[in-house]
Amino acid sequence: MSMIQNSLPNSVTSIDLKSRLIQFDEEHHLINIAEETRKHYSNKKKKNASVHQSPQKLKIDKDWQFYGKPAWRGVQTYDEVKEIVKNGQEESFMGLVPNDEIYGIPLWNRTDNINFNNVINNLDAIGGMDWNSLYIKLVYFEDKFISTIGNHCTVKTIIMCGEGALIPCRIVCMDEDEDAQSFMARQHDIDANKRTNMNPTDRLVSQAWSNDPDGEKKMQIIISLGYNVKDQVVPNGLDLLEITSYSYLLGYISTFGYDDVKFICSLMRKIWKKDKEHHAMAIGVLVQTYSHLKEELEKHSKKNNRKGANIFEDFMKWQAETCMLEQSELFRGSGKEKSLFFHAVKVVGDLNKYCKSKLAEEAGYPRLSKCLIGKQKFLKNLSDDDMPSNIDQL
Repeated sequence: MSMIQNSLPNSVTSIDLKSRLIQFDEEHHLINIAEETRKHYSNKKKKNASVHQSPQKLKIDKDWQFYGKPAWRGVQTYDEVKEIVKNGQEESFMGLVPNDEIYGIPLWNRTDNINFNNVINNLDAIGGMDWNSLYIKLVYFEDKFISTIGNHCTVKTIIMCGEGALIPCRIVCMDEDEDAQSFMARQHDIDANKRTNMNPTDRLVSQAWSNDPDGEKKMQIIISLGYNVKDQVVPNGLDLLEITSYSYLLGYISTFGYDDVKFICSLMRKIWKKDKEHHAMAIGVLVQTYSHLKEELEKHSKKNNRKGANIFEDFMKWQAETCMLEQSELFRGSGKEKSLFFHAVKVVGDLNKYCKSKLAEEAGYPRLSKCLIGKQKFLKNLSDDDMPSNIDQL
């Protein structure tokens, strides 16, 4: 992402994330981990699950054991913990906290999406819970203990020790002038960025909330293009859309530049007005086609006397509105053929047919007798490695 930062327009880099991302609301964004665990097993009962209908039954059925011993030396009792945090915590320390009084904030943590299967698999792997492997890091905020690291470890203790058990946790000190959400998100992100099991969307959100410059830049880009991220973006004019892959979108910007990607995203809004989601592969096929052949497309567009005429835009509108082209048709067969140039060849083939038809003439373009983009033009400045296998279709 750093390679494109200098090429981003001010309209992107000036986006204030504090005003464009929803703010913390205790009623909606404070989730008790023990309650989530109860809810998970309650749902299993409703589905008539025949086994493991409660944490207690799960432990018994699996015959899980404890390994190691919990840390006690230098660990404050729960009464001492409450006294320290309420009187003004001056340093980080270890203390005992009931596991049913630990909360998470899903804006930057995944407390609303705990992977209970992973918890079970981890306990299964060693036949129980090893006290030495537990790592739970809390921040005292709004009279609550907030988990920045350790959702899954907390669930392990609920299964193994029961709800309400006192467990050793690291309680991190936060300076008085710190922004609480940024501080907690940063504590989470410091660890989360090292994980391999964190999906790109969760990683993006974690980085953006933690004031990570790279994460903030990515979020600004996504917001500027009118996409939502985990329902956290505040609308500002454009209707917010979903996208199948933020990683692909950001990768296209690194490859093709912000302006070309923005043109394609805006074009897709115009031609697929009812679609609530953009497929990243469709964006990729169109931006690859447009960016690679931009010079030829702009040259032909100037032959139309209509102000602002754009042959690629008019062609795609016709494809969507008259031919009922859907996004998925742009990358049909992508399971076998991942090359964007391969799918671009198919787009150009249809573009050539359009330019030879009376439809183009009715739109104000000269009706061509030859292909607008032939094989040689398509292959211009294209490396052998990028040559599509279907190039002879042009």
